[in-house]
Amino acid sequence: MSTVHARRTDTAVALSLSLTQGGPVTGASPTLSIREGGSSTSYLDFADATFKAAGWATKAAALAEVGGGFYHLAGGLDVSAITNLPAGDTLLAEFTNPSGQARGVAVDTIALEPLADGIERTLVLERINAWIRGRSTLDTGGALPEVAYFAEDDLTELFSFTKDTNERAPS
Repeated sequence: MSTVHARRTDTAVALSLSLTQGGPVTGASPTLSIREGGSSTSYLDFADATFKAAGWATKAAALAEVGGGFYHLAGGLDVSAITNLPAGDTLLAEFTNPSGQARGVAVDTIALEPLADGIERTLVLERINAWIRGRSTLDTGGALPEVAYFAEDDLTELFSFTKDTNERAPS
């Protein structure tokens, strides 16, 4: 069991499995299911990127063989596409090899970047930047909007965004 760290905005989280039994096991057909960490029944439906307790079209995704007993989820897990990503910070990757050599189940933890006041910090910055890009000088009485993002002490400016540069730059 290992821990994979991921952000809620990641589009290709690498998930892999090594099968050995007195040496590498090749030609196997392992699968991967993603379970919501706080639930025993809510699994990701890979067909529509939604967590469900039942009625999955694709509850388990096939892993591709890389060679030497290694298998991986081709393209990785697109966390950003999950439509109902849980508020918790843990997902479980359940690997299953149903038959043949090295039969069994392995579980990895996917640790999601913690939320800050219910919203991920990077998502806050992205939304602020999108708001600035969408504003015009007419909206602000002729002045260009500027937004600063401060540290928890409310004194240390970490980043600022302006419509002129449309950049995030350290202050």
